[in-house]
Amino acid sequence: MTLKVLDGRLSATFNIDGKHYQRYLNRRAAVVSALCDQLLLHDEIFVPTQDYFTAAALVRILGADNLIALLEEERIRFIRLRGFFGYVRGTAPEGRLVAMNSPGKLVTAPLDQAIEKSLAAVQQQKNDHRRLIDLLLARSTQLELATVVDAIHRDAYADLSQASLWKDDYRLSNPDLIALPGVEEMGVRVLGPSSDISNNVVDACLALGLMNIELYLAKEFQCDSVSTGSPIGDCISLKLPRLLGEGGNSIDPQRLWSFLEVAGVPDISGALASDPTRLKDYMKLTRGRDAVAFRNWFHGKADLSEKELVKAYIEVLRETPWIQTGGGKVLRMIASLGLGAFGLGLAVDAAASTIDSFVVDEYVRGRGAKFFVERLAKFSGRLRLRSLPDHGE
Repeated sequence: MTLKVLDGRLSATFNIDGKHYQRYLNRRAAVVSALCDQLLLHDEIFVPTQDYFTAAALVRILGADNLIALLEEERIRFIRLRGFFGYVRGTAPEGRLVAMNSPGKLVTAPLDQAIEKSLAAVQQQKNDHRRLIDLLLARSTQLELATVVDAIHRDAYADLSQASLWKDDYRLSNPDLIALPGVEEMGVRVLGPSSDISNNVVDACLALGLMNIELYLAKEFQCDSVSTGSPIGDCISLKLPRLLGEGGNSIDPQRLWSFLEVAGVPDISGALASDPTRLKDYMKLTRGRDAVAFRNWFHGKADLSEKELVKAYIEVLRETPWIQTGGGKVLRMIASLGLGAFGLGLAVDAAASTIDSFVVDEYVRGRGAKFFVERLAKFSGRLRLRSLPDHGE
């Protein structure tokens, strides 16, 4: 089973002032941390974007070769949402969430132009530049933001009606409209760095709109998990089971690292942010068979508390497979030496085959989580050693 996640934290959400690219670069540590989390927890990462400054900023943060590798290995994909959205009021008090186009802006440009012009913000080798464009085209799916907003605006209003900022006066007989204060006639308000979701009901509505957009995309692309980039994402866990099915979840990365720290693995995102040349090694580590086993094991324990999760891992450590006992090792040795050719015949061959096809496979599947944690701990140790002053490899 391929585990998929939609992560809005990895998106440079469009701001009308055009400074979202720089704001994304300023979040470098948080971006690398989110990427490290999802490479551990999921096989594929879906990133929503509107103008591909997200991709350009990832080139600056990770390096072109690392982004190329992520795209080539299909660990990361982009969902291009054409347009931008806001709360629009007409001449009357009522308004609604609506998607808009802005002629001449990258948010509404054709897909290939949006990619090429966004990547122009960063310098790359000529071959890397062409390869990145081709890969981004291949790993992108474009949707009209207007279609998505039309599908989710009522959900956003319903969520807003449960917030403390809501007043019954805001509700209208037409379910597509609400009457929120603070926007002038024929005015538009969008999310931005000055948004105040705690005190401004329009900003809260916009934040809930963004969250519902991300939830819609997660369902559309059959994701198992969602990490929202919305500033009001605290309530996301309440909606996931309804939208994604009972298996849908929003795994808290802090819970992951709390568990790994107990298992002897500190958070390594800081080291990778400082030294992105090791990211390919980390990618290789997180795509192996043991990494897949760890992901399946961890997701299967999503309902456990931190204490229960640690207890479950201790049980894995305590269990010793029969293949490691004396009898198992002897039979493995017989099989490896080819003693079936010396008169022991098909019985040994059949027994060895049984071990290989059942015991070993079951062992790998059942203990893959343990093996992966051990390898991750060793990788973390090498990273720490490399970061020491005057250390050379």
